[in-house]
Order: sequence, then structure tokens, then C-alpha cells
Amino acid sequence: MIIKNLRCNKIAEHVNSLNMGIMLLVLVVISVVAVLAKLFSLITPLSLKVVLISTFVLYICINVAVMRRYVLKPLAKLAESVSQITGTGTENVALYSGEHKDEIGDLSQTIQHMRDTLKAQNFELQKLKAAKFEAQAALKHHKMLLKNTVNRNMQRDFVYTDTLTGACNRRYLIEAGEQELRHCIEKNMDFAVIMIDIDNFKFVNDFYGHFIGDVVLKILTTRLRHILKHNTLLARYGGEEFVATFPGVKYEDVVKTAWKMQKAIEASAFLIADLMEINVTASFGVAFKTVKRITLSDIINNADKALYQAKKNGKNTVVAL
Repeated sequence: MIIKNLRCNKIAEHVNSLNMGIMLLVLVVISVVAVLAKLFSLITPLSLKVVLISTFVLYICINVAVMRRYVLKPLAKLAESVSQITGTGTENVALYSGEHKDEIGDLSQTIQHMRDTLKAQNFELQKLKAAKFEAQAALKHHKMLLKNTVNRNMQRDFVYTDTLTGACNRRYLIEAGEQELRHCIEKNMDFAVIMIDIDNFKFVNDFYGHFIGDVVLKILTTRLRHILKHNTLLARYGGEEFVATFPGVKYEDVVKTAWKMQKAIEASAFLIADLMEINVTASFGVAFKTVKRITLSDIINNADKALYQAKKNGKNTVVAL
């Protein structure tokens, strides 16, 4: 049997060389049998057939053994190695490397290289998975921190904000105002307070109802916010009274701001739900830090006295002490 296969030249060389040897061996066996039969006159048609059949069977058996050794057995081992790689991963797999330097050995080396590449890629994949897990954990942690921060801010806003008008409440005014005053005293800066009170607000509540009174408070807060700077502390002090603090602002500028707020409130009627208009005015009392040991309560009390004087002067005006 002669094998001719351009893609498996090395295997063909092994098998063909063995086949040539087998053929020579068969010829030698036949020659020896023929010589012995001639010497002993044993040649008969039956004996000749037996010898030929035996020789052919021997030839086939030897070829089968050769094919098993050089082709079938290496392929079976290689297939087992490949199945181990694809079935159980690349770790701890003893890959068949081929017993001969032929195409099967080359194929085995190629698969070995593939196994090493796959192992390296699997290692990188595990690193990516670990990095992804860490990133997800970090993202989850940051989301939790953000949620906690938002919750704290909401709680703080709830504690320090007047729920009706959106202005700061009295508690925040006392805490933040004291800090502003201490800072101004340490830096020798001016500090002032404006107290605002809606004129005749009791009449608004009694005549229009408390719901309309609440709307008036909201509109007033919005108009004051348009005049004040974004970082100016504006608080609802109680009822229809509001207080604004002015750290580091000079006397003349605070008084001008009070008049601007008075004009903004007086300028146009308050439109209530597109149904009615109400003319609203307010009175303003302005007080300043006069000595270093003065407290926020002292300044607010002075602003309240100035506000009282504004009410006595006919309301809808500004009085500064």
C-alpha cells in the first residue's frame, strides 16, 4: 500500500517506508517457502493457495498495525487532549505532543499554542471580570453615598426651610445669622438686618381667607428674592414677618435695598390664581451692628423697633435705626 498525500507528506514517508519493508519481507517469505517446497517436492495447488492467502493476511495485519501506530493512535490521543481543553478548561491538561515529527506532531504543537493563547486570554478575561466587579461595587457604593447625601440634604432642607414660602425658617436664621455676625465682628465688617412686615395682613386673611393669605406670602417671598442677592439669607420670622441679613454690606446699600423691596411689592397688585388682584404693601425696619459685643437678637430687636416706627409713620415705608 503506497500513501500519496501532499498535506501529510511526513506520515506518508513513514507508512510508505514501512510498506516497502513489508513487501520485501513478504517476497523473502514467499521465496523461502518456494525453495523449501521445491527441495522437498511439497508444491501443490492447495499449498500454494494457503501460502498466498497467509502472506496476504500477514501483509494486511502489518499494514493495519502500522496505520494504528502512526495515524489512529496519535489522532485518538490528540482528540482526547482537544476534548479536555474544550470540555474542562485549559488548566492542568497534559496535551499530547506527538511521538514523531510529522503532521500530527505539527498539529499538536499548533493546538498547544492555541491552548496557551486561550489560557492567556482566559486570564485576561478573569482580570476584566474582577475589574468589572470592583467597578460595579464602587458604583453601588457611590450611589449609596449620593442617596445618603440627598437624604441628608432633604432632611436639612426640611428642618431649615419654611414649607409654605420656601424661605429659611426662624431656626436657620438664628444659627446661620449668628455665624455671619461673629465673622463680621472678627473681621470688623458691617452687619445689618432688615425686618419686613406685610401691612394689614390680618384683613387679607379675614376678608379673603387664609388660603389667599398663604398665596400672598408666597408671592411676597418671590418678589423679595428678585431683589436680594442669591446668597442673602431670607427667613420667615413668623406669621407675615420676614428677616433678611446683610453681612459685610454698608449702611447706605442696605437702606437702598430696603427701598427697592418696598417698591417691588407696591409696584403691582398680587395676581391670585388668575382670578383676582390684591394690592399689597409692606413696612421695613433696618438695624445695624453698632458695638462689638452686640448679639443677633439685639439687632433683630432694633430692627423690630424700626419696623414699629414705620408702622406708626403710616406703613408702606422704610425706617432705619
